[in-house]
Amino acid sequence: MVCRTLVLAGLAAAAAMAPSASVAAGARSVTIGAEDDWPPYSFRHTDGSLQGITPRLVQAALKLRGIEARYEVLPFSRCMRDAMVGRLAACFNATITAENKAPYQWHPTPLFVEELGIFARKGAGARAASAQDLEGQIVGITRGYTYPSEMVKNPRIRIVEAASDLQLMKLLQAGRLQFALLNTLPASWRIQQEASLKGQIERVGAVSQDGFWLAVSRKHPQGNELVREIEAGLQQLKASGEYDRLMQKARQELIR
Repeated sequence: MVCRTLVLAGLAAAAAMAPSASVAAGARSVTIGAEDDWPPYSFRHTDGSLQGITPRLVQAALKLRGIEARYEVLPFSRCMRDAMVGRLAACFNATITAENKAPYQWHPTPLFVEELGIFARKGAGARAASAQDLEGQIVGITRGYTYPSEMVKNPRIRIVEAASDLQLMKLLQAGRLQFALLNTLPASWRIQQEASLKGQIERVGAVSQDGFWLAVSRKHPQGNELVREIEAGLQQLKASGEYDRLMQKARQELIR
């Protein structure tokens, strides 16, 4: 695990809205779990540093509230477990499902919205425009990630789990799956970064557009404060226009 404080540049507008107490001068801080393998939203770079859209966004929102965000980088399933038991104050990036709604606290406004796409081997002729089209098919998902409950519990869909999105895409490429459920932007990023995947996998449909949140601990002593402050910070970012500028800049820098 790596515990790292992410310092952002180029947020002058956000800084101008921050409370007078200086973060650097010993203001409040909170440690949040950051998943290590979901680019471009949150991932560990080859140099060991935390990169991604979400750490930048959370850092900016909490900075407006006089809170320093510190990150512990770890696999998503462990991140969620550590937040649930109170070892970490929260974990990102999580969707809200029937199974995880009660164990965590959720701020009203999602950090961002991302499509859950249906992917298939290019040229295989497989088509699945919606979730209903997956019945009777072999469908891959990533172990430990959150998916719509009505899909993963549908007995007419044969679910196969992979250890990571990359492994899932390679299983799909090898013809061991008919379809894979992948968030569209991360899947597109993988296809561009992995030479062996270029031209091999394509999006053929979509299941849903889903919000992603901080899953905030109910057991951590800072949980109640964090769920209030991240919501307030997000609202400030959106009201000032800084949210859109930050998201655009992050996408330009991380997605080439």
